[in-house]
Amino acid sequence: MSIPASAAVLPQNPEKTAVLPRHLVRLPGTGWNLWRTVAVRGAGFPARMMEGLVADGASAAADRYLACRTRASRLGDAALQRISIDLRAPEFRRQRRAFRAAILAGKPEQLNGNADAVAAATAYAEAAAARSAFETAFAVDDEAVSSRLVELSRDPRFREAMLWQSRAGTRQISHELRSDERPAVRRYALRQIALRAQRYCLKNDSIGFFGPVGWAGIDENSGLISVEPGPGLIAHREVFFEGWSMDALAACLDSEKLRPWIAPRIKSGVWIDGARAYRPRRKELPLSAPELAVLLKCDGLRTALEVAQVVLAHPAAPALGSEREVFEVLEQLVVSRLIAWNLEVASQQYPERELAVRLSRIGDPVLRKHCETALEELLQARDRAASAAGDDGALDEALGALDAAFTRLTARPSSRLGGKTYAGRTLIYEDCRRDCEIRIGTAILEDLAQPLSVVLDAARWAAAEIGDRMNEQLLHSLAQLKEKRRGEIDCQLFLEYVAAMVWPEGKSPMIDAAVERFRALWESALGHPKQVSQGRAAYSASEVRARADKLFPAREVGWSLGRYVSPDLMLSATSVEAIRRGEYTGILGEVHFENTIDGSIFTTQHPDPQQLMQATATDMADELVVHRQRAKSMWLARTNHVLIPPDQWRYQFGDDPPNHPLCRPLPAGMLIVTGVGDSVKVRARDSSIEFNALELFAGHLADETARVLAGFRPQSAHTPRVSIGNLVVVREHWNLMIDAMSFLNCLTAADQFLEVRAWARGHGMPRLMFVSSPAERKPWFLDLDSPVSISVFASRMKNLDGGTAVGLTEMLPDLSNLWLFDRSGDRFTSELRLVARAAG
Repeated sequence: MSIPASAAVLPQNPEKTAVLPRHLVRLPGTGWNLWRTVAVRGAGFPARMMEGLVADGASAAADRYLACRTRASRLGDAALQRISIDLRAPEFRRQRRAFRAAILAGKPEQLNGNADAVAAATAYAEAAAARSAFETAFAVDDEAVSSRLVELSRDPRFREAMLWQSRAGTRQISHELRSDERPAVRRYALRQIALRAQRYCLKNDSIGFFGPVGWAGIDENSGLISVEPGPGLIAHREVFFEGWSMDALAACLDSEKLRPWIAPRIKSGVWIDGARAYRPRRKELPLSAPELAVLLKCDGLRTALEVAQVVLAHPAAPALGSEREVFEVLEQLVVSRLIAWNLEVASQQYPERELAVRLSRIGDPVLRKHCETALEELLQARDRAASAAGDDGALDEALGALDAAFTRLTARPSSRLGGKTYAGRTLIYEDCRRDCEIRIGTAILEDLAQPLSVVLDAARWAAAEIGDRMNEQLLHSLAQLKEKRRGEIDCQLFLEYVAAMVWPEGKSPMIDAAVERFRALWESALGHPKQVSQGRAAYSASEVRARADKLFPAREVGWSLGRYVSPDLMLSATSVEAIRRGEYTGILGEVHFENTIDGSIFTTQHPDPQQLMQATATDMADELVVHRQRAKSMWLARTNHVLIPPDQWRYQFGDDPPNHPLCRPLPAGMLIVTGVGDSVKVRARDSSIEFNALELFAGHLADETARVLAGFRPQSAHTPRVSIGNLVVVREHWNLMIDAMSFLNCLTAADQFLEVRAWARGHGMPRLMFVSSPAERKPWFLDLDSPVSISVFASRMKNLDGGTAVGLTEMLPDLSNLWLFDRSGDRFTSELRLVARAAG
């Protein structure tokens, strides 16, 4: 079996007339199909809450002062220049100095009627008055915003969200808010509350009840769009353990006394062929008859006692006469690194269930009760946290009890990797489904089809281009290895060698070249805008489509997961009714590779996960798909890939048990690498399977292809908003250097508020933006009318080196163009996660 490696040009827009599978709908007039199932990602708190952090009075007063300051500076410069000409003689030096001092002091009465100087001095006096008015307004508004933040931190629902994010962090913030004698500590706590507020209210996230997963369906009979919110925000919620918590408990319970009832398993990367064992990166190992007999019974299901019973019961048992002798063979197999014989659970969505099954098989009732009691204590603590929904006090108590129980049972901290994003820091987490039924009509698809298909075609080109470049690197690496080593090339050795060659320092020059090529092609596809205004560039969809057909021809993508493209689509509209009237704009968000709704965060919150699994199986029925095992240190319950049909394959290596869901295993020891024509193939030692080596780099290729697509947005100091038809493909953006931010030298919050606004105005920035920096994994919100938002921005900028570039992107849709609502009328930010796949 093999999959194609070429990136040959395919027929453009191969729109089929055949009936599509039920889960697909055509993107009209294009060569793409979309899944009918659409994930809706959105905030769990209404956007209006952020308006409470705005300082209207201070903002207006700041604008008045800055206008006065600009006018005074202009008139002052003109007046001083005139004075320097009129009084240029040396004997007028003292008079010139007096005039200058009077102008800057705003004292027109000291200027002897000089009209220009009087006008300038009057302007400076007005600026001084405006400054005084601003400082008064700022002090009032800043204190009001601080009070609102304190109130927000005490709001039960907001505090519940904070507790789920971090109980320790929530308690620390509450403590720091009481630090009246340490203003800097209190200001830091206020900034932390503001950061949480912007996440809960404005981030299109998928986490807990403050980022519930919603679902929409594409329906030809739904007109443009229909939205029916349920009685509450949440239709379903569930609390899960992070896998590391069960790993820690299992490791703590594991002991020599449990060994007879622990199921030994052949390590993931080991392959047995005849009387030989093949291990990744090691020489084959001959097996004695007793070793082979025992090893073949180590399936990870039979306990050690059951392994001994089966081996000893066999009529041809090789010189083994007792359980003790079988256990001695098992010990030797552990030393040889062929088996794992310890209490463990695989990486999966419900690790506690497997652990419960394994503990139930302990034959000693005293040992079994001890282990099951420990697990049951954590399960009950988890259940108490789950039942505390809507009660922040009960949740605080339940999470505290869970933390205490875990630490007492395992002698380990109840959190890990503090401060890291997407790290599975806590013992448990909650995911929720939004209570809202959304139907999207094909009329929207028809409106956005042309510009969206340009993006999808460019994405497919990028995936094929990265695959081609990676294929060249694989061929080169294989040739180098063959020069260094004789005989077969071990697959795991090859993977590690390629990773060191392609990503020696995390980034690849090979990919950098692809980014530049893509950027040049994209600029050529855009051509000349049909309409240009300040910060805006609009392009004809039909003209860009025609150029893109030639520049981004359809190409075969040589790695299976890259045949999916998952773009985020936002709709900017004042209401659902406005969308129905056609008064909306589409906005392209991030473009992802792979089918990104196959993560457990989505599938566990879908009403019918089996429907998603069947859709995946149908899409890939004729493809050989190989997934790569994730080490436990890299595996997270919320982002685990779930839509893996059992007939797909998983490359397995290392000491960890195979990831769930289980599919057909490919132990690394089974595989070698060889060149076949113009591609590199991974082949089984017994020739039972063969596939393109690109499959094993799918995760890397998806990340690198996304980096190539960053070429949509040039790396210039300012990029205007780019629209193709009714789709904004690039939001207005600025790339600016830290060392050019003069406001970082401000000593007071009032000065900082003024100078950040002046700096932003000088660059033509809007009020609402998102900021991205190398120090933060995700962008955060900046509101130029909010003192605390500006404080967060400035404090984070101060922590960066002067040569660092920071990105600022306009918020689009803005707060006035949000269409997703609940029954109370509150509006929420949102985006639609589409799943696209090329037709044919």
